[in-house]
Order: sequence, then structure tokens, then C-alpha cells
Amino acid sequence: MLRAERATYAGKRVLVIGGGHSAANALLDLARLAESDPALQLTWAVRSGNLTRVFGGGADDKLAACAASSAPT
Repeated sequence: MLRAERATYAGKRVLVIGGGHSAANALLDLARLAESDPALQLTWAVRSGNLTRVFGGGADDKLAACAASSAPT
């Protein structure tokens, strides 16, 4: 998205809505663009205050590597 859509988002205010992985990935791409475009403003709107399904659930994470990295030592 950074190359193909750069002109679409450059210098704009962008609202990303959603608490799922698609929204989080879009936000990450836009954040990378914002690093080189200080005029780009990002806002993320979610219904839930609990974003563990996007960021991982610690030891309960279904991805073994994520669960291992957050396991108590």
C-alpha cells in the first residue's frame, strides 16, 4: 500500500475504523507512511477497549511464538 496508494493518503487526515487485524494492518501501513509525511494525521476508532485479539493474548495466544515470548520466566 505504501507505494501504490501514497498519493491517496499523503497530507490527509485518515480515520481507520475497526478492531480487527485488517484495520490494524492498514494502520501499520499508514503509520509507516506518516513517518515520512508529517502532515498525515491518523485516528483509530474501535468499539472495544480490549484489543488483545489484535495484539495477542499473551500465553493464550494461538501463535506459539507470540505465546512463548509473553510467557513468564
